[in-house]
Amino acid sequence: MEGTSAQTSRLVLNTRVNPSPSGSTVVDITSPAAATLRSCPFSAARSTKILIHGYLDKYDAPYWRDMMTEFLKGEDLNVFRLDWDASSLPPITQAATNAITVAGQVSQAIQYLKSAHNLNPATVHIIGHSLGGLVSGAIAQALREANIKVDRITGLDPAGQLSTGDATVVDTIVTTGAVPGSSRESIGHINFMPNGGQVQPGCGTTVCSHIKAMSLFTESINNQNVYSTQCPSYAQFLSGSCSNQPRAVFGYHVDLSLGRRSPVKLYDSNHNAQNLCATANAGRIPPVPC
Repeated sequence: MEGTSAQTSRLVLNTRVNPSPSGSTVVDITSPAAATLRSCPFSAARSTKILIHGYLDKYDAPYWRDMMTEFLKGEDLNVFRLDWDASSLPPITQAATNAITVAGQVSQAIQYLKSAHNLNPATVHIIGHSLGGLVSGAIAQALREANIKVDRITGLDPAGQLSTGDATVVDTIVTTGAVPGSSRESIGHINFMPNGGQVQPGCGTTVCSHIKAMSLFTESINNQNVYSTQCPSYAQFLSGSCSNQPRAVFGYHVDLSLGRRSPVKLYDSNHNAQNLCATANAGRIPPVPC
């Protein structure tokens, strides 16, 4: 099935009031969303997460539900998952074009929540995987035209452009630089490079490593026991020449003050292959070869 111009886009909201995926509040953002947003359990008293899937992915895939569940387990939040499934289909060039349109729709929804519900942009954290990184950056650019900047954008092996100007803090987890549009360059303030940001343990394919970024981030939401080391390169990290350099908690709970003077890269080799194939294949038909 091939994609066409941007189709219906929806924001799917879960909170501790409605934590079950079956009880999600769904808001169509391709049309005026005010009436639906007025009646949804959103509260500006909570911080807000917006989870954005990538190319050929689905907002309700098990790993996105897992991420939402882990967030609500740890904090009282508004967790939106962006459903742009029908607009993220091949060809990739059309999906990338659609991403800009969808980003504009999300930007309008954020602006509405700010004006009508007193949403504070300093409480908004956008998490985008793969082409969802392009959507995240485009949301930031659209908001910039309205003089709005969100607090944090996390790119999970992002494809497309993210920059340090897109949010107060931009952090990335790079698990492969070989996916089209992705990069092993320091595109955020804080850039995690697990296992060198290349092929991940237990993965025999690029796609498997690409998906691993999501599971690593999800595992970090309620786990602060994995550390990464600041180092200029993975070769220097492996040689031990950075053993005296600063360390940081991996993933979600990283000290966000890192990298504000200049971008930093953080390396580790703590992430093993346990359950990797099961995680990579969750909800995927056909499964990813591992």
